[in-house]
Amino acid sequence: MAFCPSCGSKLDDGTKFCHSCGAAQETTNTYTNNTNNTTQNQGINIVDSTSSFDKDDIEKNKVLCAVAYINILFFLPLVAAPESRFGKFHANQALILLIASAIIGTAGGIVTNIWWHIPVIPDFIKASVGSVLSLVFWAAPIAGMIFGIVNAAQGKAKELPFIGKFNLINK
Repeated sequence: MAFCPSCGSKLDDGTKFCHSCGAAQETTNTYTNNTNNTTQNQGINIVDSTSSFDKDDIEKNKVLCAVAYINILFFLPLVAAPESRFGKFHANQALILLIASAIIGTAGGIVTNIWWHIPVIPDFIKASVGSVLSLVFWAAPIAGMIFGIVNAAQGKAKELPFIGKFNLINK
């Protein structure tokens, strides 16, 4: 659901003019409501709930939250700033990323192991394709880590693409 930036009326997706005030609508894929912004980029929804957090909380804890995305350090904001809603948000995102990375790593290991045990493929091809498979399986977790670190360091509360909607830590 889209909203008119001039008057706030609800609009159908793809509407060129607001039915209430007549303002021309941009043809962007950004939808806004009272607390969250959702940006849709090539079919990937990224929810930005930065506006729902206290600015002092964000400024005080953004570096701590950025560090939380480094593998097992997801718990750091929970221990160092237990009352921080911003910290809980990023600890949750980092934990989800850690779990997804473990699942992807396990799946990648299984696929690579199967690949290496196919007897009719020469070893030099196995090595080349195995390297590419490894890169493919680790690209998403590394991209998620970079996404989380950058957003936390900039004081933003954007959900990770695809997996960020899950809530494992009460916000």
